[in-house]
Amino acid sequence: MDKEFHQQLEQSYSRYKSAKEIKDLCYRALIDSYRRVKDVVGIAKLDENNIRNQFIIDLETKNEIVGHALENHIIRIIPESCDLVKRKRPDIVFFIPHICDLTFECKKLTSDEDRYLNDGLIRFIRLDYAEKEDEAGMIGFILDSSIPSKLKKKVSSFHCIRLIDKPVLDFLNSFWSKHTCQNSKQILISHLFFYFSKNKHTILD
Repeated sequence: MDKEFHQQLEQSYSRYKSAKEIKDLCYRALIDSYRRVKDVVGIAKLDENNIRNQFIIDLETKNEIVGHALENHIIRIIPESCDLVKRKRPDIVFFIPHICDLTFECKKLTSDEDRYLNDGLIRFIRLDYAEKEDEAGMIGFILDSSIPSKLKKKVSSFHCIRLIDKPVLDFLNSFWSKHTCQNSKQILISHLFFYFSKNKHTILD
């Protein structure tokens, strides 16, 4: 049974050319889910955990981009996975067997709040999250479209080696940064900002 399972897994993986392609699939899926989640009635009034939950529901039930990878066990989506030792709960983890965990921390922001750094990004610097990984992500659920440019300046001086002012897969409200962690390793962080209008009242299809 194990041999058969691994053969099926190898066949499924053969659809993808590289680990980067699978990681990019996760980013593409998040961006695609946003296009539907932003139209959920009352989404801007939900707290960050419930907005996160709407993304998880969409990823698992409506997202065609990641559908094949989920069905064939190439990716598993783990919402608020618990590390019992560190007592920490990252918001979203894309578990990619034999490759990596792609971990995201989410924050709902009404302004360029310092907690994006001090209660979010710092968790990767301190190795609370993604301890063994060289890439992870921050997601901002924002209610003000000026927040990304303001936070970019703050991120650039927060344990930052280099700010990479380049969008994630051409998604406008995004950029990258590289940071030094407590154990001197470096980690690449993607920053995705999903804007939710307070006046949006469209019903989800």
